[in-house]
Amino acid sequence: MKKNFLLGLGIAGLLLTACGSSGDKVVCTGSSEENGQKAEIKITANLKDGKVDTVDQEMTFSDSTTASQYCGILEFANSFAESEDKKLDYKCDGNTIIIKNIQDDSENKYSGMTKDEFIEFAKGQSDQITCK
Repeated sequence: MKKNFLLGLGIAGLLLTACGSSGDKVVCTGSSEENGQKAEIKITANLKDGKVDTVDQEMTFSDSTTASQYCGILEFANSFAESEDKKLDYKCDGNTIIIKNIQDDSENKYSGMTKDEFIEFAKGQSDQITCK
């Protein structure tokens, strides 16, 4: 497993957010490949009163070994959470990992953004996304 691939995927997953919209959601998809390791990423920003309320992420890996290793990283990260409400809410299912309600961090303050602000933010993060 390449640490750079997982780190890059994690960063891309947290930053690749939004481009197309569907009602009270903003959805963007992308893919990543490094050294033969492939992953499809889907980010959904859920809007409430016209502003970003929560962000969910789904990643589907090309192989179960990489997915399992990434799940291990998420479990490890949760072991350092300051409290239960700071833990990642994730589910590992074969090659797919779903993370619900991704929290803002000091670099990504997307909660409370309008749909247009969020789309602009996402477009500035990566050119590897395809939006509908």
